[in-house]
Amino acid sequence: MKWVGTIFCILVIFFSLLPHLTVIVTSFTEGWAGNRYPTKFSLQNYRRILEVAMTPIKNSLFLATTATLIAAVIGTLLSYINVRKKFKARWILDLTIMLPFILPGIVVGVAILIGFSSGFLILSGTWMIMVIAFFIRRMPYIFRSTTASLSQIDIAVEEASTITGASWMTTFRKITLPLMAPGILAGAVISFSTLMGELSTTVILYSAHWKTITVAIVEYLFSATIGPAYALGTILIVLVLSAIALANRILGRKMSQMFKMV
Repeated sequence: MKWVGTIFCILVIFFSLLPHLTVIVTSFTEGWAGNRYPTKFSLQNYRRILEVAMTPIKNSLFLATTATLIAAVIGTLLSYINVRKKFKARWILDLTIMLPFILPGIVVGVAILIGFSSGFLILSGTWMIMVIAFFIRRMPYIFRSTTASLSQIDIAVEEASTITGASWMTTFRKITLPLMAPGILAGAVISFSTLMGELSTTVILYSAHWKTITVAIVEYLFSATIGPAYALGTILIVLVLSAIALANRILGRKMSQMFKMV
């Protein structure tokens, strides 16, 4: 049964990774039209991407990183309020945070576009409206992971610090926050990874100047230019894996260990 279980898991992992492997292999193809298999492999697709599609890569990195950092700060503070502060309306806070995550991305994108296209604050067509949308859509990941992390921290640890004369800010900065760090980083990695591939909200809010990787991929696919599209997809995979590897290095643990608290 041990070998049967091992083989089964290997097959599941293989078929799960097969689409990613297909993207990587296809990104090196130069000739494929009218044939069952690729006829020529080269780096031409990557050369083309480096010449004409560096802006979407930079935009995606900037928008995803900015939204993730904002979500990490606000999501951590909201999770602290949700766990440590006792009030009857906590379910309203939880519902407010989770509702944009439950709704379709297009619905959230349209709502944000309408809300910031007129009135006192007009942000349509700017990078700020995309950061706001990304933040709203992905903060639940950090909120949930930090809530789970904080729930496992005994409140007596914080009370002991307070009894010795430390202020709330000192206790939070030197004790609570370091203990929550694995949960914060786990949620941040998930948020960043999904934001790099975000499309449904992006397609509603992006402008020509703030085109992202996913939008560029869709444009290439619509023009039947699959080589550069798969090259961008491969770059996206590498960027996400790099973020995960960096998180592992910071925490000094394996990915499976990092997400145990989530």
